Amino acid sequence: MNANRDTLLQQYVLTDYIELNRLMPEESELTVINETSDVFILFGLATLYACACPVVPIIVIIHHIIDVNLSLYASNTSIRRPAATLATNIGPWLSIAEFMGIASVICNCLLLYFSTPVFTAWLKYTSND
Repeated sequence: MNANRDTLLQQYVLTDYIELNRLMPEESELTVINETSDVFILFGLATLYACACPVVPIIVIIHHIIDVNLSLYASNTSIRRPAATLATNIGPWLSIAEFMGIASVICNCLLLYFSTPVFTAWLKYTSND
């Protein structure tokens, strides 16, 4: 008897959650684009100038951990759960991430090269000729 009551209670809770989810507003496509671009901006910040300020990647990781938890809470309590869709890749964001990765390698190499004494010694050597 008690197991039947628990099963019935679970069914009501699940039904209430589904009904509540149906009443929640949908997340707009613009919000998804803004959140994705925010992630890529922080990715660029963390990778492009990692050798100039090594603490920035740690700050970005902490920011992402907090942001993921807040986004999960917001999506579970105030936004309708999106329908699952199949995708082969992340679309144009993949080429943006590849470009930022290549640019970060070049930028960090140039920052290290221009900030070392080897470059200043080379400049002094070539200017004396």
